[in-house]
Order: sequence, then C-alpha cells, then structure tokens
Amino acid sequence: MKNVLWLLVGLLAACTAPSPRTGPQGCDIRKDAEIPITFERGLIGAPAMIEGNPVTLLIDTGSEASLVTPAAMAALHLQTDRRRRTTIQGTGGAITTQNAALQSFGIGGMEMLDQSTAVGPLPGVRNVRLAASGLVGADWLRDFDVELDLPHRRVALYRVQGCSGAYVPWQGPTTPVPVQIYRRGLVLLPVKLDGQSVTALLDSGANRSILSETAATRVGVGGSTPASDRPGTAIGIDGAMQATRGHRFGVLRVGGAEYRGPLIGVGPLQLPMADMLLGTDWLRVNRVWISYAARRVTIQPVRPVGDTRAE
Repeated sequence: MKNVLWLLVGLLAACTAPSPRTGPQGCDIRKDAEIPITFERGLIGAPAMIEGNPVTLLIDTGSEASLVTPAAMAALHLQTDRRRRTTIQGTGGAITTQNAALQSFGIGGMEMLDQSTAVGPLPGVRNVRLAASGLVGADWLRDFDVELDLPHRRVALYRVQGCSGAYVPWQGPTTPVPVQIYRRGLVLLPVKLDGQSVTALLDSGANRSILSETAATRVGVGGSTPASDRPGTAIGIDGAMQATRGHRFGVLRVGGAEYRGPLIGVGPLQLPMADMLLGTDWLRVNRVWISYAARRVTIQPVRPVGDTRAE
C-alpha cells in the first residue's frame, strides 16, 4: 500500500495522569499529556520512546505524516514494513521510501503499539545540536486538541467532548480563528498581510515563516529585491538549497491579532493548498490551541505585538 503525504520541514517525557478541566456546561476537557519541549533554532523537540529507546522527535503540524529518519532506522535496528511505502512531497520535490514497522511508540506517557511509520530525512536539522530521530505529524496530532505553548516550552494534548464555542480554558483575552483542515490534518488559516488576504499553513516544523513569490507579488513586494531585504536560504525535502529573502512587512493580521513589522521570508514556495508557511518565529510569541475537530485555532499573544523576532 502506498501513501502520498505532505511533509513541510526544514525551511530554514514528562507526563501527567489524565486531568479533567471544567469548561462550559456539558463540556469535558481532559488532558492526556503534558510534554516539556526544547526549542533550538526554531525547531520543537520532544522526548519520546521508540521500541523502549529514549529519542527526541520534532513536533510538526506542517507534516501530514509522522516519520523516523534513516539514521534512526539503523541505530535502533527498526524493522521494515514491506507491505507499505510512503511518498513524501515537500518544497523541494518528492521521495518514496518503505515504511518502518514500530512495535512500540510513546510520547507524553502514551504508548501506541504496532505502528507503520514513514521513513524520511529531516533536512532542517543540519548544523543543529538537536539530534532528532523523526517527527510527530498531523496524522497523530489530529486525534487531539493540541496546545502549543512555546513561550513556556510546553505542548499539551487534550481529549474534548461536548464542547462548542469558546471552550479553551485560558485566562485573559483570546482570538478564535476559523480554519480549514486540509487532507490528513494540515491546518490552513486565513491571514492578512499588508491588507491582502493570504492562506497560511500553520507549520511548527518551519523555523521561519515564508511567503511564496506569487503571493508576494499580490501583496506588492514581488519583482525587484529592495536593498533592505536580507538574503537567506531554505532547504527542501530533497536537501536542495533554495534562495530566499527576508522582507519586513507592515502588518500581519491573524484573526483579531495584529503583528507589526514582521520579518517574513519570500521564496519559491509552491504548495497546492497555501500561499505561506506560518512558522515557529510566529508561534514563539503566542499560545496556540488547535481544535482539529472544531476546525478552529485559538490564539493568545504572549509578547508585545510588535515583537515577532525568531530566536
């Protein structure tokens, strides 16, 4: 059996018992996992277990598929699943590999048995001390409500039943944003960049937000490169380097939240579903709650709205 999945990475455990929270009447919010994370050069690492071995996995909402790397396959002596293979499509092309057969996979105190998992590289972890053995993608995350709290270096997973409306149990003002769920769990947000409507993919596997050249032209910054733009590079799934430029836009608006003067990469991003990747440079200044079933993202800015600098 062959799967074709999107992987958007490299553009560049502690646990608690399930804990119920009180929401609106009839709403049950139960925490299944509290996961401490590391955050290095814009990559989110989480402690996990594969076949009883402690590993670090990236948390990547921009990948449809969870995966392990070829290096982890060899180091952990993982078995090949000869019945399944996966084609991974990314910004730099596509690769097809045979899946890995995992007898045991665990994160946040939860264990899954007999998993068939894609195998692929993580180009974005080059020259980073974070030794990641793979990633946890949307195919796994979509079964939960996911709280991404990068400012406090934590991720939490919840089971939600009987909830509707504004049920996220945070103190203080929040901004709800209706979203689309593309294919197997990719989250698409409507945003505005300098007044122009743009579709953004929420991508916790991208250490930098990046806008396609086509969308940049629509926003009004296509064509010639201003002297103030910063040259940069991005790495596709095939490992190829792609030239980008960092441009200082006027205002990014996500729902009711405004971010002034964001530095966003502009490059040859070609995605069928989105004009832009909204990466960890944005996530690091917000608490974000993804409600896959409700098709809603709730945002709570944590720093001054003008501070969108990436680490």
